[in-house]
Amino acid sequence: MATIKLTYQPVEGFPTDADVAPCTMERVVDECEGLVPPGVLQTARTMAKGEKARARMHAATLCQGFPAFCPAPGQEFVTFDLTMVDFDEPKSPWHVYEKHKKMELADKFRQMGNTMFKAGRYAHAQRRYSKAWSYIEHLGRKPQFEDEDEEYSDSSDEEGLEG
Repeated sequence: MATIKLTYQPVEGFPTDADVAPCTMERVVDECEGLVPPGVLQTARTMAKGEKARARMHAATLCQGFPAFCPAPGQEFVTFDLTMVDFDEPKSPWHVYEKHKKMELADKFRQMGNTMFKAGRYAHAQRRYSKAWSYIEHLGRKPQFEDEDEEYSDSSDEEGLEG
């Protein structure tokens, strides 16, 4: 979710009127759909937090679809000053899956890699193994496989270790 601060006013050099005094609004970008011109939204969607941008639109185009932003007669352009106030970064897709689902996917890609390796398609196999490992890396813990040697286990209650 992103919040922008939008200020619009007629371009300098054109006569101003009380009807076109600068206006400021702060809104969530997705809630602006249909309320502000699409070009302004496209600009806002590419901005980083704290970034400022200026968009300038021709009045004739603006008045057709967005009469609320239509300037006084005789003014050709309207300037939009945008400031990205806040931006919540989307979560990584890795957060979507539960740990057991990640392990299932990792195993699936490992098996696909094994099949491709046996068929002699080494480059394809390597990509599948890499994908499997990427799922394992995002588990937040070291995986334990059934065929793993005892010396590599994570258990801390091994004999002979003192405290």
